Amino acid sequence: MDKLMLFLGLVVKAGKMTFGYNMTEADVKKGRCALVLVASDISDRTLRNTARLCESGGIDMIRLNMDMDGVARALGRRSGVLSVTDINFAKRIRELCAAD
Repeated sequence: MDKLMLFLGLVVKAGKMTFGYNMTEADVKKGRCALVLVASDISDRTLRNTARLCESGGIDMIRLNMDMDGVARALGRRSGVLSVTDINFAKRIRELCAAD
């Protein structure tokens, strides 16, 4: 998990991540989203809506083994839904998640 969080910090510094459901929804609708990450403690409603959004946009969704407070400590912003907008970063995140 440490490698993943360090890599996500790099994604944030590169400006290739957006925070929050509304921003993620906008990214998916505009075709800018490559991957959606969700925290472990988001509400059931948000999880259902995010899953539906990802399904309609053909985007993969990964549930992190970290709550929103952990995301805030690692990335500097508290959010339950994160959108990665770069294909290459998304590919590497999938690899790191598969290794865990």
